[in-house]
Amino acid sequence: MVDVILNAAETIAREWRALAIAWHVAAAGWLAFIFTGHATNRTSAAALTMPMISVAALAWWSGNPFNALLFAAAACVLLPIGLRCRRDRVRRATGWEFAAGAALCVFGWSYPHFLQGAWWRYLFEAPLGRLPCATLAFLIGATLIVRNFTSRAWTAVVLGLGVIYGATGVFVLGVAIDRVLLAGAVLLAVRRLTSHIEQPYLTELGRTS
Repeated sequence: MVDVILNAAETIAREWRALAIAWHVAAAGWLAFIFTGHATNRTSAAALTMPMISVAALAWWSGNPFNALLFAAAACVLLPIGLRCRRDRVRRATGWEFAAGAALCVFGWSYPHFLQGAWWRYLFEAPLGRLPCATLAFLIGATLIVRNFTSRAWTAVVLGLGVIYGATGVFVLGVAIDRVLLAGAVLLAVRRLTSHIEQPYLTELGRTS
């Protein structure tokens, strides 16, 4: 079973290269939008659910219904959470949160496992938006950078996915570099436990957009 899962992941990582480039361009656009200072919590959070739908679709295509259903369900949960986040502008993190978030975004952006060839190809062919761990690493990093979108619900879902896939990658599939994803999930848990995060998902429930 492990070999089947890894072979399917490798197939996805080595194919769909045009989609890989598209997701890297989209991720770059998202980061640029954040750093302009005009991005809002609502639009930024909603945009981050899109690569999860892509991961779900490719998992289904590759014959992995578990990943397909879990990522589809997570996207269906995160999208309404994102759409109910506040409309005020994103507040970027500072200090260790920003450094950790940036490092995780870079890791997810250039996730090297399953790929071969020159290192520079990883910068646009890594499986961001195609495989779970690369996508979740970027998602956790982005969540740290934007101070969790001020949403406990968002953080809880992303944290849970990071723990599940980080632990599975390291302890079940033997993908050692997924320790970085697991470490990112731990940092997100620390961020959640040591700071007061408002809950706009509940307070804005019922408000019209």
